[in-house]
Amino acid sequence: MRRVLAALFFALALVPTTPALRAAVVTTSAIAGIVRSANAPAAGVTVTVTSKALQHERTTTTNAHGRYWLGALPPGVYDVTFAKTGLVTLTRRTTVELARVARADATLTPGEEGESVTSTAVTVGVADTQPITTHFSDLALDRLPVRRDPPSVEAIAPDPLPSFYSTVDDGLLYNATLIGEESIEQVTVLRGALPIEYGRATGSSVAALTRSGSENLFLSIRDTITSENWIGGSTGGGGLEHRFEVAAGDHLLPERLWFFAAGWGGDRADVAIRDEKGYELKLSGQLGARQNVVATAIHGEGNLSGGSRADEGQLSANYIAVPDPRLTIQTFVQRQILDGQGYDGAFGEASYAAGDHVLRGGVDAMRHASSTAWFAADRWSRNRFTIDAGVRSDDDDVSTRLFASYDFFGDGRRAVVASYRHDPSNQETTLGFATALGAAGSARIDAIHRDFDGVDANAVEFDMNYRLFDRIEAGANYAFADTDPEYPLFAPRHLAHAWLGAALPIGEQEIGVTVLERYGDLAVIAHAPLATDLALRYIVPIKAVHLTAAADATNVFASRGPRALRAWLRVRL
Repeated sequence: MRRVLAALFFALALVPTTPALRAAVVTTSAIAGIVRSANAPAAGVTVTVTSKALQHERTTTTNAHGRYWLGALPPGVYDVTFAKTGLVTLTRRTTVELARVARADATLTPGEEGESVTSTAVTVGVADTQPITTHFSDLALDRLPVRRDPPSVEAIAPDPLPSFYSTVDDGLLYNATLIGEESIEQVTVLRGALPIEYGRATGSSVAALTRSGSENLFLSIRDTITSENWIGGSTGGGGLEHRFEVAAGDHLLPERLWFFAAGWGGDRADVAIRDEKGYELKLSGQLGARQNVVATAIHGEGNLSGGSRADEGQLSANYIAVPDPRLTIQTFVQRQILDGQGYDGAFGEASYAAGDHVLRGGVDAMRHASSTAWFAADRWSRNRFTIDAGVRSDDDDVSTRLFASYDFFGDGRRAVVASYRHDPSNQETTLGFATALGAAGSARIDAIHRDFDGVDANAVEFDMNYRLFDRIEAGANYAFADTDPEYPLFAPRHLAHAWLGAALPIGEQEIGVTVLERYGDLAVIAHAPLATDLALRYIVPIKAVHLTAAADATNVFASRGPRALRAWLRVRL
């Protein structure tokens, strides 16, 4: 306990007491699992994770019940190695997604020292992720007929009881459309009872992650082409509009210092912002074996209709220290820039794995609103149960969170999940069922009840995704909302989206087709109540370069609404 308190004090000492328009939220991902041997939990197994997304490996050991937890991991594909004297070393692969908990279990057999096995099987875990989430990977964002920005992605994974809280690289951005499309790498929409760290977010939250550098060179050049003549019902007119983007990343020092840089500018006829321009710079540094820091600068601006101007950005730094395999310290500081004004915010958290518990505590501060929040939480896993409980104090307000899951078979693939949140003006309860679909898919359905300042709202949400060999991708979601007429937020009664895409190889080339169906009983974000969208992709490899020619059609059949077309060309190394 003294170590936990000392770590928490250290994390708080790194948090400056300076200003924020809205406090920061650190969106973390993790890997959890159970290791067994001879039909019993295997204690003391060393678990090591490596990834192209990591500059240095991370390690921990299993507890007395064979469980382990590795938090504060950047999203990516990980190799998880399990080793113990007298047992065959096993390596498994898992994918860590933004704001989700990945699962990697292992069964070790007796063997000679130095003997090892690599398993190519990939499993999906659904019992460990707390909120209702819809995740869009880099590949999915490339294939869908939507703009590659958080607001456009949220529109096809909506909360029927919405909130509009978006973060990019953990910093709040009110107009995330200003971000370059080639900068965005992953987007996750979170709904339901969010973790205690998201104390000020009510309803849904959209987390977006931009690219980082790596050991390998990344270069992308893109031209997005639109025209008012391609938008049905437009009263304007004119020639082609171009928005150019360049993005690049690499290492400056191998395994020590990475960089990512991007710039964009131009016009798009399908957004309400003109004369756009912006940039992003990101440095990722490994400060020894146990410390990592990521510094990011993002800025975007453009002219809005009516003569006003959008000008927004952020400067941020995210520091992670792992002084002990069981102890993780994370701090995040941010200066948000909105219309030329700067607002500073900070977040600090320490987590400690003690037996079956993962203890967390931290602070969330913002100066502009003169507010400081303190929070503490405990994640407890035993047998097939997981419970995550937390409390948060925002000045004079107290909030609580409770999440529970029961894993039917102890492998993370099927679970009953429930959650409860209590805020001063908002109470929410969810009950659902989650299941894995094959090796690369999952589905979840939840019933939700929300009391918003004395006004009731009920909802049912369903979400599904499935991928086969990176060639076929399918997804669907449905939301039903039954709200009191006095409910203060717009909530369509029915919302549904479904998409199916296929990437077909033709020799060394590839043709991709994705069809997206959208349904809502009222127009949502300028879309028709019932609409079909279509994406076409043609990819040609030329030595080490991939050329992509793409076209997106929104509301193809012009059903009770305008049709819109956009195209883009990209060269990527």
